Amino acid sequence: MELIRKYIQIFIQWIMHFFVKPQIESQETEEKKEAEYTSAQLALYNAIQPGDVITAWLPFPEDVMKQIPDEHQKRPYFVIYKGNGRVTAYAGTTKEGNPETRVRISRDEYNIWKEGYMNLAKVHKLHIGDLIDQRDRLHYGTIEEAQHKIRVMRNNNPKGYYPYFKCDTGIRTRSVINVDGQMYFVTRLDRNIHAVPLYTYRTNDSDSRLTIAGMVYYFRQSNDVTLPEGTEFNIITRSYDLSIERLPKKVSQPLKSSEPADPVIRDPYYEYPIGTIFEDQMGDQIIYLFTSEYARYGVPMASLNWDKLIVDQFSLHDLKMKGLADDETMTFVLNYLLDKKPEKYKFLNDLLMDA
Repeated sequence: MELIRKYIQIFIQWIMHFFVKPQIESQETEEKKEAEYTSAQLALYNAIQPGDVITAWLPFPEDVMKQIPDEHQKRPYFVIYKGNGRVTAYAGTTKEGNPETRVRISRDEYNIWKEGYMNLAKVHKLHIGDLIDQRDRLHYGTIEEAQHKIRVMRNNNPKGYYPYFKCDTGIRTRSVINVDGQMYFVTRLDRNIHAVPLYTYRTNDSDSRLTIAGMVYYFRQSNDVTLPEGTEFNIITRSYDLSIERLPKKVSQPLKSSEPADPVIRDPYYEYPIGTIFEDQMGDQIIYLFTSEYARYGVPMASLNWDKLIVDQFSLHDLKMKGLADDETMTFVLNYLLDKKPEKYKFLNDLLMDA
């Protein structure tokens, strides 16, 4: 009996030494690190915002840091959000890795010391005491690329932790924006917004046409302008809300009276922004998707509640426009349609990648 008691004591000591004690020491180190920071680091924490590019020490315990070479103990971070004395950020890396989880970051463009990447597969939570300095802010184009890749990663792995940037203005390539009363179609994003002005009249036979909320606008790609950094704007439509039509195609062409039971969708076009929500006199709402030669297609909003989507044709007569469906709803709808009939709705793939 005495021998058994002795073995039990040895086993408990072994558990304490290899499991409990390291966790207690790690927690104590973490609490000490969280409490220790300078006034300059506190000022930096208060100043930084989501979207900032910062430099910080790796948020690891001291015993781990001792095993890392000095030149690798700090790196660039890309701030997702902050709160409660912590900064959540994507880590920078010089390793190329998987292109689906990397966003290229230029050394010269972002004032960092090496060419590298934003690693969207690695999220770190930084203490105030980890912060070193502030470098720059992410550009529109970088945020657009990052948010797009994060969206794809979340769709492919719903259980993964891939948070969106909280600084996202929502602007995308092919968005339509309003700047001081002038409408623009966004053609490219980097530090600035590159766009072409939209007009309600035609200037040339080669003009492209947009139909937005029933209004027709015209633009020419050659009229591209650069809006200054910091330009204030309102988003009229996101990229998936957009329809571009050449003048020979008539957006308001009449629909054929009859439709086959399961028609092949040929040359779909858009009389309204994809995702426009219409409401009838009974209060039922429909999300507009596209128009074919036979019918207009939409998804009844009510069906979203019981996960049974029905592609429907409907008339726009006596319907009121209520706004636009959000990204999450549109992504769900487009994914469902592609899963249900991938060949019939394969043209929606491009819309899904921009949603």
